[in-house]
Amino acid sequence: MLTPLFSLTQDDLHLTLVIRVPYMKASTMDYYISGPEFKFYAKPYYLRLTFPHMLAEGGNEKTQYDVDKGELTIILKKLVAGKLQRYTTFSLFILRPVFRKFGHDYRATWE
Repeated sequence: MLTPLFSLTQDDLHLTLVIRVPYMKASTMDYYISGPEFKFYAKPYYLRLTFPHMLAEGGNEKTQYDVDKGELTIILKKLVAGKLQRYTTFSLFILRPVFRKFGHDYRATWE
């Protein structure tokens, strides 16, 4: 599986996730939201992000796929409106919740 390129923007109510998936098979696309966790799968891509705050569940998301650009845009609703977060390193989202190095657990921290 491949980890796709992605970008993340936000406003007071929503997170906008743009995922670059030029070779996506639309029939295999699926995503899942549970608390602060977002999982995306579309053959051959897989992306799992863990945010520092909860996401709203229950079909409040909006998706749009631009075939020409090969970009999937997913707009996620924040559970707590008005809360802006600083997202500095996307690798922390992917590697969270635990880093393992030399037998010790290191928890990712958020500013």
